[in-house]
Amino acid sequence: MEKTEKDATTIRKVIENIEKAINDGQKKIKDSLNKLKNSNILESDWLSILSITSNPIRMDFLIEGIPQVYYDIFDNQDEVEIVLDISDVAKEDIRIKTRYKTIKVYIKDYLVKKIDLKKYLKKSIRVKNVNCQYKGRILKIRIKK
Repeated sequence: MEKTEKDATTIRKVIENIEKAINDGQKKIKDSLNKLKNSNILESDWLSILSITSNPIRMDFLIEGIPQVYYDIFDNQDEVEIVLDISDVAKEDIRIKTRYKTIKVYIKDYLVKKIDLKKYLKKSIRVKNVNCQYKGRILKIRIKK
């Protein structure tokens, strides 16, 4: 009997977190549109606006304290640069694993993003060719080709 009550409680929490994620996504869209309307377009923080509007509602994470992660990939001549927008996370909580042509980003031991780089890289990723920088809420990963 207690096990079914725990299961029911867990299911209720998951449903509440999904509803919260949807509401937060809608609020973020409204906030970004209001920022665009009310501010000078040239002075806008485009990274935050684009990250919200490109993926407004993501329900990857139903665990409290694990933020949503947005990313973009820039393919330069001699390197691939991946820029991740991670908010409210300590540097110690972020872990990056590479295998073949994929990068996995973990926050507090939870997989938050898996990035496949097959179309950008010819060879597998080597650790010595990876450079990471984390400043503020931006994590930059540079991989030499």
